[in-house]
Amino acid sequence: MLKKILWSLACVLFVFTLGANVAQAQNEYERQVQEYLGASADALADEGYREMDVFTGALDASETEDVWIDLRGGSEYAIVAVCDNDCDDIDLYIYDEDGDEVDSDVSVDDVPVLEIRPRRAGEYRVKVRMYNCETEPCYYAFGVYRRAGSSRSASANRSSSGGSSPTAQVRRALRNAYDDMLADRGYDPTDDQFDSSLDSGEEESHWVTLYRGDSYTFLGACDNDCGDLDLFLYDEDGDEVDSDVSVDAIPTVSVNPRRTGDYRIKVKMYSCSVEPCFYSVGVYSR
Repeated sequence: MLKKILWSLACVLFVFTLGANVAQAQNEYERQVQEYLGASADALADEGYREMDVFTGALDASETEDVWIDLRGGSEYAIVAVCDNDCDDIDLYIYDEDGDEVDSDVSVDDVPVLEIRPRRAGEYRVKVRMYNCETEPCYYAFGVYRRAGSSRSASANRSSSGGSSPTAQVRRALRNAYDDMLADRGYDPTDDQFDSSLDSGEEESHWVTLYRGDSYTFLGACDNDCGDLDLFLYDEDGDEVDSDVSVDAIPTVSVNPRRTGDYRIKVKMYSCSVEPCFYSVGVYSR
């Protein structure tokens, strides 16, 4: 479905730019791919997708380039590439952390589309291949788009002892924990929240930028089939700042950063009776 939508858009853009001068300056080619990707983003927005990140580059014919991206577990993503007027075929591939191919688009066109719903968060490798380029190098751009409200996998529809879906259970538990523990202490939710699912004994990490001068608390919550969730917080040097390994399903860690930087929050699903168990980690500041 997405492929058909974006292919129709590509045809319109091709007709619009058919008379473009092939001797344009470098910044003109960059403008082309930015305009094409912007049009693709508008089409995806109508399907409920929100732009997360954009990557640009230039390649000769048959050359490839790898880009690493972070994806959330349980979320639905679309990855769309475009290239300039001298390119009529560009291909996309995506690989998981184990190097296994998850999806690819090697059709003979200049708007390849990948669709992926990762089971858990991690780093994925996107490979761009400039299959054909008339005037080298050809410029390209690709965007990563996340579908709003898609942070749940198919198994999220199951109901457990609470009679509601695991995602609803997690959201309610996180909201209640915030109301009980942080709201009266002046903490406000930030834009960062991490949603995913893990089997018993599994763990995964998320990165977040924290700013010097603010105080932060991380709250974790999991669904009714999770009996114990643990949190660990590490600074840029990999040193542990705080952890909560208590036997409970609402772990909390806090930090007052001495400098602005990227911190890693590690989530461990210590106990899960019906796998996978869903969790959420909220970030709050004051």
